[in-house]
Amino acid sequence: MRTNARILAATLSSCVLTGAMIPTTSSLSPSQQDGEAKAPLVQLAILLDTSGSMEGLVDQARCQFWEVIDELSRAGRGGERTRVEVAVLEYGNQRVASEDGFVRTVVGFTEDLDLVSRALFALDLDGGDEFCATAINTASNVLLWDESDDTYRTILIAGNESFDQGSIPFGGVLPKLQAQDITLNTIYCRWKKAKRGEADRWQSAASDSIGRFLEIDHNLRLPDVATPYDAQFRELNDRMNETFVWYGDQADEARRNQIAQDENAARMSNRAFAGRMAAKVGHLYHHVHSDLVDALQHDHHDLDTMPVELMPPFLQGMSNEERRAFMDERIGARERVRREMADLVTRRHRYLREQANSDEQAPSWGSGFVAAIREQASAKGFAFEASRAVGE
Repeated sequence: MRTNARILAATLSSCVLTGAMIPTTSSLSPSQQDGEAKAPLVQLAILLDTSGSMEGLVDQARCQFWEVIDELSRAGRGGERTRVEVAVLEYGNQRVASEDGFVRTVVGFTEDLDLVSRALFALDLDGGDEFCATAINTASNVLLWDESDDTYRTILIAGNESFDQGSIPFGGVLPKLQAQDITLNTIYCRWKKAKRGEADRWQSAASDSIGRFLEIDHNLRLPDVATPYDAQFRELNDRMNETFVWYGDQADEARRNQIAQDENAARMSNRAFAGRMAAKVGHLYHHVHSDLVDALQHDHHDLDTMPVELMPPFLQGMSNEERRAFMDERIGARERVRREMADLVTRRHRYLREQANSDEQAPSWGSGFVAAIREQASAKGFAFEASRAVGE
């Protein structure tokens, strides 16, 4: 793997959202940077049509993104837990330069899931030309795809209208996907002005790349069943956030963005917030570069060898024993809240079952993505623990 090139490119592949820079963090874990064996990796590239009629699709992605992450948190291989990198690209938006084919990399591959959530909520819809093959080609060429044979790499593109618009034919892109071992999954959004056979081309593109196809109603309002546990999720989330020990140059930005994404999910629906909470319980949600609890638990830092100047100011004045005692208390508090949150997720799931209700009634962006991931990652040797589906 071209490690140095990947780190450099990850630093350069930034994007501007509402005037703020959203960087792509290094996708390499400390063990990879040290040349040690790496954890099994899943790379997800989310391609969304952000033309004017796709508000429902984007809202489904905003709501169900955390449910996808929750599903992946139960995946592993050979006794090792999975690492996940996510990227978001938009296409079909006339705000994006036409010379780029109306395609924009909103955020490149990153393990910082709050950055992905911020990218999704920052999407601004506007009518434009939807060039699917151009968007897929951009994702293939620009994103920093891992080169290991064991990595599960996938693109999920969702939109409507003809799949064959634009100057780049899909037939010219397909060999690149095959050479990179990238699986293409397609979601076609039904609309009133669809031409005869329009969905068929979306389906054949997926089958040509050994992917899955799904047709959905992108304007479907996702069910949001109120439960007795919704207020408790918010209380536990406040307690969890209090366990973070922010450090480093990006600490304040990471802290503020965490709160912002909590608020985004809470404003969207009880379902969206419950999905985010289920994901925050799992190991995939972390801030190893900005939270000392995560940094210690993910072996990114060792408190005994970490330079004092990198620690939060209030820790710098403590003795080694005092620091250890403080961090042990925060780590314990985090684990206690996680256990309570996981129990609440299970109880919510059981409640919905008992009420004969479901957060999933018809095919949607999230249900299609989860089905594709489970099937294709399993073919790569990944195994999934029993689902505690937040969306059901």
